[in-house]
Amino acid sequence: MDFKAYLQSLKKSWPKLVQAATAISMTIAGFVKPPAYFDPVATISQTKHVAIFIIAILIAIFFYLGHRWPLKKHAKGWSLTTLVFLVAVISSELVFREFRTNCLCRYDKQPVLIGIQLTTVGQNDLAKRAGIVTCEDLLMDFQGRANLVWSAESISRCRRLMTIAYWSTFSLAGLTVLSALQIVQAYQRKK
Repeated sequence: MDFKAYLQSLKKSWPKLVQAATAISMTIAGFVKPPAYFDPVATISQTKHVAIFIIAILIAIFFYLGHRWPLKKHAKGWSLTTLVFLVAVISSELVFREFRTNCLCRYDKQPVLIGIQLTTVGQNDLAKRAGIVTCEDLLMDFQGRANLVWSAESISRCRRLMTIAYWSTFSLAGLTVLSALQIVQAYQRKK
């Protein structure tokens, strides 16, 4: 096989190659880069293992479906699937941004996970102030110790919601790419 024939064969199979690369990169990214707000002691390893398992299952299901319905007549279904995934990933990203806005605060140029419900100490500090108080102001008063200002349950809830929103967005983005490439692959078929 000469180089030109090899390039032609790659050209015909590029959607499959990109799908495989997307699947591999999603899995590797799940191992390598957790979000900055995760608790470095307990939740990173637990969350990463669960997320990697879920991503692997989603990719396996997707590849099964891709091989089950690969023909040109299935391209419209894949187009609809891609559109649904696209709307879902945009919605998930908006939810994640909202959680990030409400649950993260900056202290000493670092993101700090906060909660929504104030502790009694936090409420008393807030009551002493007049006017608009930011989360940065509250963290400054307590040297960045969010657990003194916001309840532990509230901080844990924010962590869980942000984690779910993050991994949902991450997974849906990958599935959107895989689905869009499945459209290309289906239209390359003769039938």
